[in-house]
Amino acid sequence: MRTSPMRIVLVTESYPPDVNGVAHCALQTAAHLTRRGHHPLVVAPAPAPGVRVPHAVPYTHPPHTHPPTV
Repeated sequence: MRTSPMRIVLVTESYPPDVNGVAHCALQTAAHLTRRGHHPLVVAPAPAPGVRVPHAVPYTHPPHTHPPTV
């Protein structure tokens, strides 16, 4: 049975160029989904200024917002 390609958003706290288990798993999951014909979008914190993200998987980060104060 074939399935239609899905658009999938992966929201993660860490993504390469960070080096840790969460970043590695997020990258591998996005790459696996791409190989299966899906269209993942990774949403993660922005890397440090001047650091390049060397991945073909679409990547974005949410705009900086200030949480409300109580």
